[in-house]
Amino acid sequence: MVVDISRTENLLENATEHLRVLEAQYERAPEDFAQEIALGSMRNHVDDLQQQLAHAKAQREVEVVELRLSGQKAQNGTLPLDLLGSLATHIARFLYATASRHERGLEARGPFREELKEMLGLRFGGLAAGSTRVFITGKTNPDILGRSLLEDTLETTFSLLTDFQQEDALMAQVHALGDRGTKKLTNLIDALQKAQLEASILWRAPDHSKYEWTANATTIAALSDRLHQISAQTREVIQIEGIVHLIGRNGRIEVDGGQGNVIRATFPQTMLPRVQGLRIGQRLSALFNRTRVTNVATGASRDYYDLREIDDPAASQLET
Repeated sequence: MVVDISRTENLLENATEHLRVLEAQYERAPEDFAQEIALGSMRNHVDDLQQQLAHAKAQREVEVVELRLSGQKAQNGTLPLDLLGSLATHIARFLYATASRHERGLEARGPFREELKEMLGLRFGGLAAGSTRVFITGKTNPDILGRSLLEDTLETTFSLLTDFQQEDALMAQVHALGDRGTKKLTNLIDALQKAQLEASILWRAPDHSKYEWTANATTIAALSDRLHQISAQTREVIQIEGIVHLIGRNGRIEVDGGQGNVIRATFPQTMLPRVQGLRIGQRLSALFNRTRVTNVATGASRDYYDLREIDDPAASQLET
């Protein structure tokens, strides 16, 4: 059976939201047998959709990104060997840094882990004639819930590239990339600018969405300027006690700490099993990283939060 990934993802998102509602209702009325039956049925439905999605993405096996380059150094489908090697290194380091951020929620330090490299499986797929076309492949490699680290990394990358002129969007994506990922992307864009290359990047996602970004010399220069103005620094770790308001499959959680203090945070893939054990309306205590993203040119700044650790959920109680 061929599974439509886009449709399955939509069904899973809706079913997960419904499951959260049923869980909260059941916690308030555990003696309701009908609620218990409905909850069990919905949990089985969500599990089935997750398995379908993971299987469909596993069958896909690889993601293919096409990078088209044009300029005096990109002629007849060729590039100088040293330039090709330099660009490939910049691309790999950027993707490793950003993927590490998505996976663990922390800034990668030192050499990139071999396990991460194996998980992504980045490969140079060759050059094609016409304007110089470079093909890069990587493993879709979904987890048991159907989430792909490479897919998440590419989505974040295209979000930044397409919205970098909007300061709020740029700040949010710089936070998603992390400081190291942002610096690696800056190095890549600066390398394109130095080589006087124009670029177009194309990726067709598992759900058939088409991601594309085209940049002439003016756009590349503007992006370079913007990236050099932005920095993201984790300032502190804070503890928040509050009520869970939202849990999203897209790696987002909201916790109401009271008195209008709602923490909207992201969580890395490694935290997903713990987060899935939470319930809407549940009281919890958790540690968050607070990161400040700053535009040094304008002085504008914004704080972002990442879930770092959840206290023992057995000690948490439903708010009544």
